[in-house]
Amino acid sequence: MDFWVKLLSFLETEMTRPTSYGWFHLVAVVIIALTTVLVCRRFRDADDKTFRRVLFVMWLAMVLFETFKQLMYTFEVDGSTIVAGYQWYAAPCQLCGTPLFVLPFVIWGRESSFRDGIMSFISFFSFFGGLVSYIYPEDLFVHEVCINVQALFHHGMQIVMGIFVTMYMRRRLNRTYLVRGIVTFAWLAGIALAMDIVVYHAFVALDIDATFNMFFISPYYDCTLPVLNSIYDVVPYPVFLLIYLVGFAIIGVAMYLIQYGLIHLVQRKAKKPVAVTN
Repeated sequence: MDFWVKLLSFLETEMTRPTSYGWFHLVAVVIIALTTVLVCRRFRDADDKTFRRVLFVMWLAMVLFETFKQLMYTFEVDGSTIVAGYQWYAAPCQLCGTPLFVLPFVIWGRESSFRDGIMSFISFFSFFGGLVSYIYPEDLFVHEVCINVQALFHHGMQIVMGIFVTMYMRRRLNRTYLVRGIVTFAWLAGIALAMDIVVYHAFVALDIDATFNMFFISPYYDCTLPVLNSIYDVVPYPVFLLIYLVGFAIIGVAMYLIQYGLIHLVQRKAKKPVAVTN
């Protein structure tokens, strides 16, 4: 028991709440930028086995940090005792939490359109989630050191992995790859919606007062995502859901075009054109 009390007390160490583009945020930006460059330069032409190993190391680190985060949202130290009470809104089933669950299919899965779809999702949708969080990290920051470190590490890894997977797949970067990513996002959103509905009714039946809103598309709780939060209350829910799905599909296309363009610009300057097949 003493070990767990000490561990949780350490995890709950507090700090002054960081601010957007303050020193804490900017240090993380530099670290993630350097990591991205180093990983891409070193492993962009790696063989399949090495590619999987690099992703495994990233995934394992993300799982470790997420474990500490979940401990903090499950237990609290009260003097010399530990009080349990999970905070359901912190369940790692949001868009940014999906790499924890889908990466094993890339790391250990066989070559298939399903695996390509997950890699495309990592390239564009997961990457977008990490990038937006780094551009506007205000909602990530709290007073606990562990949560702040985990948030910047996790979303930073989404950026690193997104660019790394795109660089590794650059010779197969085409419309089919993009469409598979959009389809993967759609079925992940479908799973999130099913969970939102099932868990909500379970909470009602068990008289549990908690918020469970994965992907922020629950028909029972307001969407808190910027832009979409102003749409949620003014249109019927099916219309909101359609706008959500189409909007993210457009985002996926935009991320594809930006990364596709940048890769070919670099290749053109290096005079090493990439053959792309449709």
